[in-house]
Amino acid sequence: MVNKGGTQKNKISAKRKLFIILIALLFISTGFVLLGGRDSKQDVFIEAAGTHGPQSGRQVITGNLTIRALDCTLINTDVEGDLFLSPGIVGDNLTLKNVKISGNLIIVGDINRVILEDSSVEGLYFKGSGENTTILARGNTLVKETRLEAGAKLLEENIASVSVDGFRDLIVGTAEEIEADADFGQIYVESRNANFIILRGKVILLEIGEEAEDALFTIMDEAQVESLIINARAVIAGKGTVYKAVVNVNGVTMEQSPLEIALAEEVTVSITEPEEEELLDSPFNNFTARYDSENETVILTWNAVDDPEIRYFLFRIDQQQDIGFQVVVGRQFTDNHDFIVDSTYTYILTAIHSDGSYLPPLRTSVYIPEPEPEPEPEPEPDPEPDEPAPAPPPAPDPQPDDPDPEPENGDNGEEENGSEDDENGNGENGEEENDNGDAGNGSGDNEEEGDNGNGENNEENNDSISG
Repeated sequence: MVNKGGTQKNKISAKRKLFIILIALLFISTGFVLLGGRDSKQDVFIEAAGTHGPQSGRQVITGNLTIRALDCTLINTDVEGDLFLSPGIVGDNLTLKNVKISGNLIIVGDINRVILEDSSVEGLYFKGSGENTTILARGNTLVKETRLEAGAKLLEENIASVSVDGFRDLIVGTAEEIEADADFGQIYVESRNANFIILRGKVILLEIGEEAEDALFTIMDEAQVESLIINARAVIAGKGTVYKAVVNVNGVTMEQSPLEIALAEEVTVSITEPEEEELLDSPFNNFTARYDSENETVILTWNAVDDPEIRYFLFRIDQQQDIGFQVVVGRQFTDNHDFIVDSTYTYILTAIHSDGSYLPPLRTSVYIPEPEPEPEPEPEPDPEPDEPAPAPPPAPDPQPDDPDPEPENGDNGEEENGSEDDENGNGENGEEENDNGDAGNGSGDNEEEGDNGNGENNEENNDSISG
């Protein structure tokens, strides 16, 4: 196995043949590979999502391991054979934590994210069917050799030792776009029309093979290549640093002059580095980002360049170094990414003309705040106690329907006196008693009529209270 300082091409070619053999065997209906008389009974299958492996100590799988479950985590495990991720897995994540794979990690299918944490992998083979797969190496992870047969993003995060860990060597075997934010010992490009973008990191040796005609390799500002060997017609774009370039064929275009260049006999190179005056006069500036909390989007604006055929290459990098890429036109873009709150996102924008020349990239950042808590509703006031219903008004004195006119005292007295005189024979006393009799008669009449009137009023009060 090679070290970070570089390898020989023939060694990588031998490994390439090995990978081809491995992927052919992958399609055996049993789902695993039998090599070297390995006992098939030792092969293991994971069929369920969740975390697998001991919480303490280690488990050893002497054969191959095949994972057929979505969103699976494997911990504290030694796999002496190969680890296969089933082609039927679509979406979700695969996490390997403190795992050692003596064989190869073979990923065929469309998975969102593969996380290798504190793990060791002899070889990684990727041929996904999607365009957004991210392979992340974290901590004390070492992937000795990676082969990409499909587009992907390679990231390194919190690598313990840059000179030893992370992705060591890489073989590019696809024309689909590959992005990298990592350090490499060697990158070998063997695919025609390959499209590789290195955003940040250091490459000890980058070699473009004879079969990789019309490859595009973009070295961004924060990336550097110690040695570049070009054996086929290609374009080397970007403002990153190339310390030494060896060009063995014609038809090579470079947008940044290497610090040192060596040309084969009768070979010329086209350097299209923009002149300083053009850069100073460029209207490409004022790159801003604003978070729209209502729609949960980021709105990016900039001053456009006066060129109808210009294209803008927009990169988004989050705190986990996950990179998004988009080609846009115009002078505004709305990013509908599923943003994580309390995080900062960095955007890099590069303008590329139709002739291949470009302007220095612009950079801006935006913070995604946590949503403001909804105001707590004001407590409802305690209900006032119900006031007692007012007492009904007293019933009026009943009045007779057709009251008789009250007799005059004189007439009444005379009639009663006469009557009393007849009965008592005492004129004086009879007059006095008649007066009393008048009152008694009057009271009796009123009492009878009053009884009837009070009865009617009592019925009315009962209706009013119940109602």
